[in-house]
Amino acid sequence: MPQSHCSLSDTEYTSYALSEAERFQDSYEIIALFRKAYESFQSLGATRMASACSSGMAIEYYAAGDFSNAKQLFDSVAGLYRQEGWTSLLWENLGYLRECSMKLNSPKDFISYSLEMAALPLFSGSGEENRENKIKSGPAGSPTISRRENIQQEVINVLERKQSSEGTYDGFNNAIEEVTHLDIDQISPLRMVLTASVAFHDQSVKPGSPLLVSVSLLSHLPSPVVVDQLEVQFNQSDCNFVMHSAQEDSLPSYSNLHGQVIQDTSSLT
Repeated sequence: MPQSHCSLSDTEYTSYALSEAERFQDSYEIIALFRKAYESFQSLGATRMASACSSGMAIEYYAAGDFSNAKQLFDSVAGLYRQEGWTSLLWENLGYLRECSMKLNSPKDFISYSLEMAALPLFSGSGEENRENKIKSGPAGSPTISRRENIQQEVINVLERKQSSEGTYDGFNNAIEEVTHLDIDQISPLRMVLTASVAFHDQSVKPGSPLLVSVSLLSHLPSPVVVDQLEVQFNQSDCNFVMHSAQEDSLPSYSNLHGQVIQDTSSLT
């Protein structure tokens, strides 16, 4: 009986080629196949499928120890995940970016990715994660409340230059600046971490008259945030003032240093 041959579709061939490359654990062969698939999907305007291929390439670069290329691809994929609101995929992606930042000795990136992860509106319960869930969620594990709290504490440890029991932050010791500046605006990925809003109590006010202003800070981090100092700036610098969080056993105080109003207040937590 004559044998009939059926041609494989692009999807079937790509799936077969990837499985063969995985069988021989050839990361760069897998990357090459993912790149071809990425270019094909891009030419068709299939942005989401192209992004999935980019993520596959990034994971293979990560597995091969090429953290620079991995981080570049993970960063590009994270943009789409944020835009689409795919928090589960973003959690996994940010977990890889955190690891890449550690390997590349970039503490500021590590802090940014960690804070974004801890503030993501994503929960998978408060219990302990099992090994299967950890594999599915990437190096960060499952987004449990306890894991998010741990990630927030890791940021504090880095900022305070504390070393974990595993010596995780050794590589940051020479790279951390005295002050780490993070700019958060309305389009920043960190806007869920800390949001500031200002409300004027009166619609209009006469020049020279007292004005009541409320400044609100909202955090979506799992643990309380202690603010040591809050500086409020106006377009007229002589109106600027600074608020210090007072110690628990001290009374609020008021002073004027070099023309700048400094006020101690109750705990800013």
